[in-house]
Amino acid sequence: MNTEDQAAGEKRVQDVLIKPLLDLGLAKPSTLTKARFDDMLKELRQMLAYMTAENLDLLRQEVEVRPGGKDGDRFPIALKIRKWARDIQQPVSGPSPLMIEVFTHQLGRDALEKGWAPELMINLRGARKWPGPFTVSGIKAAADDAMRRLEDIELRLSRNEEIQEEDAMFRNKRRAAIQKCQDIADQSQARGAA
Repeated sequence: MNTEDQAAGEKRVQDVLIKPLLDLGLAKPSTLTKARFDDMLKELRQMLAYMTAENLDLLRQEVEVRPGGKDGDRFPIALKIRKWARDIQQPVSGPSPLMIEVFTHQLGRDALEKGWAPELMINLRGARKWPGPFTVSGIKAAADDAMRRLEDIELRLSRNEEIQEEDAMFRNKRRAAIQKCQDIADQSQARGAA
């Protein structure tokens, strides 16, 4: 999902799911502050942007019959809403807008060029935010062993030496992970050129 699709999806979540539920009078969960509730709604817009309007309408109906709070007048927590959303429509598994942005940026290009792109992708999936300098140092350190191992395997192969099956599997898996990162970079650059 590119940035434009993400923005359109977030607007769709706001218009089809969140606004109608607020208009019905569902209030913030009593366990959340106003700021935390706003964060929850923002997260729902981001995480559910993949859903079609029809499926968001089904999700809205689900929330209406299963509201939160002891009096049934509260928004359910995001975890429940996201579970119901997955039951209605599975999320797409393409790169997030953040991944596209990072792999288009010099940070992503450096990671691809120097071999630590798979670890950068793992971090982006987990943290879901742009890594700062300290985090980038940790990502590089975490990638060090895998990068050296791949380099060693490639060197042995270039000398026509045999490698163990375990090394061959590691090499294939590592190269596939790097290629996935490269595909994200290529895909986002192609969109930018269009």
